[in-house]
Amino acid sequence: MFRIILLMCIFFTFTAASAQQKYIIEKGDTLWDIAGEFYDNNFQWPIIWKYNTYINDPDLIFPEDKLVIPILFGGKSYHLADNTSLIKLTSDSYGLDNVSKKSKAYESKLSYYSVDFQNIDNLELIMAERPSFELLANELERTFVATNNIVRINAGRGDINTGDKLTIYSVEQETPYGIIYKTAGVGTVTKVEDKTSVVKITDAFEPIEKTFLADRYRDFSFPEPSGYKVVNSDITGSILFMTNNMRISGEGYRCIINLGYEDNVKEGDVLNVVQKIEEDGYIRNVKIATIQIIHSGKNTSTAQIIDSRKEISQGNKVILHKVAIR
Repeated sequence: MFRIILLMCIFFTFTAASAQQKYIIEKGDTLWDIAGEFYDNNFQWPIIWKYNTYINDPDLIFPEDKLVIPILFGGKSYHLADNTSLIKLTSDSYGLDNVSKKSKAYESKLSYYSVDFQNIDNLELIMAERPSFELLANELERTFVATNNIVRINAGRGDINTGDKLTIYSVEQETPYGIIYKTAGVGTVTKVEDKTSVVKITDAFEPIEKTFLADRYRDFSFPEPSGYKVVNSDITGSILFMTNNMRISGEGYRCIINLGYEDNVKEGDVLNVVQKIEEDGYIRNVKIATIQIIHSGKNTSTAQIIDSRKEISQGNKVILHKVAIR
C-alpha cells in the first residue's frame, strides 16, 4: 500500500524544467508492473517504453534510472475536441468533467521555451485566400524598399481608408495544401485615391519588392501559455516545408506541418519530431526535435523548432506532445 501511495505522489510531482512526471526505477520493477500502478492497466507498458527512448530492451530496465510517465487522457489517446468545438483549457479549469484525477493538467512555466509569442514576424504560413492587394510601384523605382519608404498599391476608395494598417506578404512557394506566403512587413495607408493608394512602410522584416502583396493587418502574436499538459496523443502529421526552403533544418528555424485547428492543434501546442528506427526487428519512433506551434491554420500550422538533437527534414513525422493551457 505504501508503495502505491509513493508512486501516486511521484506521479503528481511536477518538474518545471521538463514538464513531465518522473519515476525512479526500483529493484524488481518491470514496465508491466509500473504501467499497472500508474494506468491500472498492465498492457499500457509500451506507452512508457515509447516515451523513454534510451531503453533498448523493454525487459531490461535498471534501478536508479529515471522514467518519463506520460499522462493518459481517460486511458486513451488525447483529443482536444468534442463533437462541436475545441475544448478550452484554462489555468482555472484543467480538465473535463468525465476525466479522472490522473488526467488533470498541470500548470507550468516552461521558461526554456525560446518562442516570443508576442513578437511574431517574418512568418511563413499557408493561407486559404490570396492577399487582396498588390504593390505596383515604390518611390524612385528602387529594386528594394524598407522601413519609412513609400509604396503604391492597387486599392482605392471603397477598398481601404487613410490610416488603415496593412500586412505586406511575399509569395514563397506553391504546395498541395496551398500557397506559402511570408510576412515581409507592415505599412500604413497615408493617401487614398480613386484606384490606388500610397502606403508608408512602418516596419520591414526583409527587403520589400514591388511584386509583393498586401492585405488588411493581421496580428499573428498571442499571449504566452500559462502552462502545458503532457498528453499521450494519436494526433500525428509530418513536416511539409522548412524556413527559406532549406533541405534540412534545426533549432531556431521554423517549419510548416500538415496539422491545423481542424486537427485540434493550436498556437502554443508542442509536438515531438520523431524518426523511425529498427532494432532487432522492432520499429520505434525516436524523438529528434521539439517544435512549438506559433500559427495554426485550417489544415496546416507554422512551428518554431525549439530544440533539435539531429537534423530534421521534410517528411519527418510529428506527434502532439504538450497541450498549451490558456
